[in-house]
Amino acid sequence: MDNINTLDELFEKWIEKQNEENPKDYLPKEIPAYSFDKDGYVCKDEYENSKTRILFIGKEKYKFWKTDQKVNAKHVSTLIGEYLGCNRGLTEDEAIKFNIKWNEIDKGFWLKNVTENESYKETMYSKRVAMLTNAIMSEKFDEPDKSHEVLRKIATINLNKRGGFNRCRWDVLEEYTRRYAKFINREIELLKPDIIVCLSKDVRWFFDEGILEAPSETKVIAVFHPSYIAKDEKHLEKLRDELKGAGITWVTQNKK
Repeated sequence: MDNINTLDELFEKWIEKQNEENPKDYLPKEIPAYSFDKDGYVCKDEYENSKTRILFIGKEKYKFWKTDQKVNAKHVSTLIGEYLGCNRGLTEDEAIKFNIKWNEIDKGFWLKNVTENESYKETMYSKRVAMLTNAIMSEKFDEPDKSHEVLRKIATINLNKRGGFNRCRWDVLEEYTRRYAKFINREIELLKPDIIVCLSKDVRWFFDEGILEAPSETKVIAVFHPSYIAKDEKHLEKLRDELKGAGITWVTQNKK
């Protein structure tokens, strides 16, 4: 791993390793074995030149639909460019077909797309991540600032690069994270964050258990998941408490 010096090199090796797995071992089976979502910095130059490098770590990208999951035909056909079913639960064949089609066209990660493509609308997730970033950068926690331009200064990774459904399965996430921990840790090392913001206590658990490791000078905190239904003020209060608990009082100062 030490001889891998770029994210592109890392992802290439990671994909090779993932493709060595037996497709029958993938859980759940509707997820194509070859699925892999690259992530990292939203804008390399702005992230590397930021006074404080902030890395957000989430569980997995919501990407796939599963058997018996109810779908809206219009929504599905818009996503894959092909009419599929009606307003009912998917059959196994339909779920597999849809996920393969989606994997072929969905090549970016959401926060990057929000900043670069007007067709990608801001969501609660992107707005909350922007709000948390603005609060860290400015140390202002009393005025929720959701302007998304700041997203260009951050990096974000998902633990499970294969992707998941609208609800994360812990057994799948833990198995994947343990299996590819050395790749995840190398991605973190290459990004050289000053602060790692775990998007839920579940993500923080992997650091607490020693499965994932942060660079020696990096602070690790955990906040509520951006989609957690609570007022913005509660999310900001949690962030402020975590920063204080980690002794982070230098976020607006110039880097050495």
